[in-house]
Amino acid sequence: MALSAVWLLMNWSTDDWATLPGPPQGSWLTGHLPQLNTPQVHRFCQDCAQKYGGMFKLRLVHMRLVVVSDPLLVQTVISRGGGLPKAFRLYNTVDELFSPKSIRAFFNTHSYDDWKVVRKVTAPAFSPANVRKAFPVLLRVTNELCDVLAGKVVAGQDVVEMSEAAMRVTLDVLGPTAYGYDFKARTYAYCEMFEIIPPLLGEFTLRSTNPLRPLVHRCLPFLPAARKYRQRVQACHRWWEVLAKSVRAVDLDKAAAEGDTSLRVCLAQLPFDDDHLIPNIAAYLIAGFETTAHSIAWTLYEIASHPAVQQRVEAELAAAGLLGPAARQLEFGDLAALPFLNCVLKESMRLHPVASTGTIRVADKEMNLGGYRLACGTLLWVPFITMLTSNHNWERGEDFWPERWEMDVPRLVAASASGPTAVGNAASPAKTYLPFSDGPRNCIGQNLALMEARAVLASMVSRFTLEVAPEMGSREDVRADEVMKLTLQCGKGIRLKLKLRQ
Repeated sequence: MALSAVWLLMNWSTDDWATLPGPPQGSWLTGHLPQLNTPQVHRFCQDCAQKYGGMFKLRLVHMRLVVVSDPLLVQTVISRGGGLPKAFRLYNTVDELFSPKSIRAFFNTHSYDDWKVVRKVTAPAFSPANVRKAFPVLLRVTNELCDVLAGKVVAGQDVVEMSEAAMRVTLDVLGPTAYGYDFKARTYAYCEMFEIIPPLLGEFTLRSTNPLRPLVHRCLPFLPAARKYRQRVQACHRWWEVLAKSVRAVDLDKAAAEGDTSLRVCLAQLPFDDDHLIPNIAAYLIAGFETTAHSIAWTLYEIASHPAVQQRVEAELAAAGLLGPAARQLEFGDLAALPFLNCVLKESMRLHPVASTGTIRVADKEMNLGGYRLACGTLLWVPFITMLTSNHNWERGEDFWPERWEMDVPRLVAASASGPTAVGNAASPAKTYLPFSDGPRNCIGQNLALMEARAVLASMVSRFTLEVAPEMGSREDVRADEVMKLTLQCGKGIRLKLKLRQ
C-alpha cells in the first residue's frame, strides 16, 4: 500500500503531462533517472526524439519533464519574446566549482539583476572590434601550436589528440585577453587546467541528472570519486584567486583613456567584491575555451573522415593562396571569404553541438504547449542535439552533409505543432539552427568562438593533411564513444594522423 502511494505521488498529474508520449521508465521509483544519469544522456534524448517526435515526457524522481525539439515550440520556450525562466536549481551543481563560497556566476544566478549587470558590463568585450583585435593573438598562438605539431610529425609522433590541441589554442587566446595571464599551453608544457577541468565537467553532468550523487559524496567523502572531486575543485579555487588578482591589477583609468574594452577590463569594471567576481571569472574561462575547442576538434574529425570534403576545403584555401608551405599569412578578412569551410563548420556544429544537453526552463504558470495543458512548475527541457539532428526537423538529420548549407531552399522540414512547414521560409519564423541557444541568455561569446574556429580550421588544413587514426575505429565506434562532460566530447579523444604538406 505504501509503495502504491509513492508511485501515485510520483506519477499522478492533474494536467496533460501523463498523456504525452514518452519512453518506458527505467525505474518505478526514480523514473528515467537510470537512462539520464549516464555520460550518454544526449544519445538517449536523441533516440527518443526520433521515435516520439518533437515533444515527449520524462520523469526524474519527483520532477516531471517535457522534452521539446519541435522548432516552433522551442521558440515559445526560449525565445526573447516569450521565453520561460531557467530552472536554476538544476544548474546549481556548478556552484562549488565556480566559487569556494558557492556564490553563483551570471551563468546560473537566480538573480535577474545580477545576470543583467554582468551581461551589460561584459558585452563590449565581444564587440566586432574586439573580436578583430583578438585575431592577431589567435593567429600567433595557432601558428606556434602548428609549429609544435609539425615538430611532432617530423619526430614520428604524427597521431595527435585534436581536442587537447584545440583547447591549448583557445586557452592561450583567452588567458591574455581575459585575465592578463599566459598559460603557455600551446607549447605542450604541463598545464594543470587539463588535469582538473575535463573530469570536473564530466562529474557535473552526472550531478545535474542525479540529485543524489552530491549527497553521497558529502556523506561518504572517503570514496575515491568524492576525494578526487574535492581535490580538483580546490585546485580550481586556487586558480580563480590567481586570475582574480590579475584582473584586479587592471588600471581602469588607463584603460578608459585607451578605449580598452577587453574582457579583462570589463571583468575589472564589474561592481562586485572579490567573492562575487571570482565565479564570473571562472564561468568565462570554462565557457570560453572548452566549448570552442571541442567544436574545432569535431570539425577536424569530419574533414578527416570525408576525403571529398577535405579536397574541397583544400581547393578553397589554395584558390585564396592559403594552402601549403608557400601559403600567405591568413588575414581576418579571409574568414568570411571561405564559404565551404564555413559550411563544414556549421554542419559539424549541427551534428555535434557541444552544448548538446541544451537548456532547461520552467513553466512559471499553467501553459498550453503543442496542444497539451502543462501545470505551473513543469520543466521544459530543450536538448539542442535533439533539435539539431532529429529527422522530424531535418532531411538526413544524422548525416554529415555540409552541402545542405549551400542550398537556396530550406534544408529541413519540421513537423510542428501547427502542421508541417518548411522551416526557414517566410511563412515560418521558427529557428531550428541554435548551437548557441537563443534569446537574451544566448551565448555572449559566439562571434569570438566562430572567429577562433574558422581561423584554427583554416590554419590546420593549410599546414597538414588529415586522416582519422586507426584507433578511432568506425563512425559507429566514435558515435558509441560520445560522452557528455557538460560539453559533447569523444571519450577517447579525437585522434587524427597529421602529414605535413609539401
